[in-house]
Amino acid sequence: MSGLGPVGPTGMKGATGAQGAQGKLGPQGSAGATGAQGAQGKLGPLGPAGPPGPTGASGSAGPNTSVITGGTFPNNIGCVFCDGQARYIGPGFSGVTAGAANRPLVAVPFPAGTISNLKVQFSGGPDLGNWGIFLDVTGGSPVASGGTGCSINGSINPGLRFCSHAGPTVIGNNALVTVTIGHDGSAFSAGAFMMTYSFEFTPAP
Repeated sequence: MSGLGPVGPTGMKGATGAQGAQGKLGPQGSAGATGAQGAQGKLGPLGPAGPPGPTGASGSAGPNTSVITGGTFPNNIGCVFCDGQARYIGPGFSGVTAGAANRPLVAVPFPAGTISNLKVQFSGGPDLGNWGIFLDVTGGSPVASGGTGCSINGSINPGLRFCSHAGPTVIGNNALVTVTIGHDGSAFSAGAFMMTYSFEFTPAP
């Protein structure tokens, strides 16, 4: 026979033991799925103005062109056929004088430069006459002689009242310029109307 007695009743629960040491960090888990994009934020305030940029280079100066006008007003051209005298007007002036002897009285000295774009308009007619209108140029330094002009031929084009000529004509310093009205000697050139004109002058650089 064995020497052990019967098992006794279970004893009371013992006190909780002290906490054990912390275990090692486990391996990193895999990355989670990307979340949905958030709503766009509000527009931020306007930033301060930047400093002004450098000043650009100056452009080259354009031509200093003047438009010169005048005419026979308040007088008609007159009957050149009757007296055989060409008519003269000082550039930039109104009124008309007859005869070559009076031309120096109305001639205007110009600085060196270029005259161009002559335009002529008759107020009526020009009957059946053949008229020539010229910017006559004499003298100057360097000396220039000539000019530019246009014609209105009423015998070929009845009722024609306008003519023009682009030019240009180069003139020297102190050249004398006169607006001259002539005709071909036709008896039809009564000249019972006025004339106006314009042209451009560009001084030499």
